Amino acid sequence: LEESVTQINPLVFGPNCENPFSTTSLFNISAMSYGAISRPAVQALSRGAAAAGCWLNTGEGGLSPYHLEGGCDLVFQIGTAKYGVGDNKGQLSDKRLIEISAHDQVRMFEIKLSQGAKPGKGGILPGIKVTEEIARIRGIEPGSDSLSPNRDPDLETIDDILDRIAHIRTVTGKPVGFKTVIGSKGWLVRLFEACLDRGIDSAPDFITIDGAEGGSGAAPMGLIDYMGLPIHESLPLVVDMLVRLGLKDRVKVIASGKLITPPDIIWAF
Repeated sequence: LEESVTQINPLVFGPNCENPFSTTSLFNISAMSYGAISRPAVQALSRGAAAAGCWLNTGEGGLSPYHLEGGCDLVFQIGTAKYGVGDNKGQLSDKRLIEISAHDQVRMFEIKLSQGAKPGKGGILPGIKVTEEIARIRGIEPGSDSLSPNRDPDLETIDDILDRIAHIRTVTGKPVGFKTVIGSKGWLVRLFEACLDRGIDSAPDFITIDGAEGGSGAAPMGLIDYMGLPIHESLPLVVDMLVRLGLKDRVKVIASGKLITPPDIIWAF
């Protein structure tokens, strides 16, 4: 076992980026925002990820000093509210993207299209939890409810998504992908076909497939129970699609959605 672990081939995300991300870590820490979880929790995750040699996803709540202090690799998630990388009008800010990407620990950017914990529903951080510090990190008003829409109004079409990926990758020089719950496959087929039409470099560097199982239960039971495909259906669907279209080597796939027990993890591999 010790010998086999040392021989894991590195996974390279965004090989044609200015700053590709190479890692041998196969198990990583999913998105949880500072503000939704506490300072000690983020500090513990950051230090633990560094000790384990894996990456930590920031969640959509922006980049805090506590994500950085452990020294681990980070994936910066851009949610629908664009916390931490938006301007005062809620639009994506190149200036803020450059500031975030200047941190060497921020290795990749993940655009959150949807998530299993709250399918079809946006997020609300109550104003009582929006301290001066959290407001500064997110770029919002302290003491006010922080609303994360259920979708990004700027991403209406397949071309919008691919243009956003290309823009962030150009501005930051780092790999860019997106996170989604699969509800139907038609739009993904169109997206992958558009990647082939534009050229394979236009494809997302990774796709995080989140199962409908969710993570926090932050949605009504009707949505949790009936919206989106579970990971056991959606993961093979997406991987088979990538293989069929010749994109499997180009687009890395990250499996999320309560893969906790060893049999589930082995199945995903």
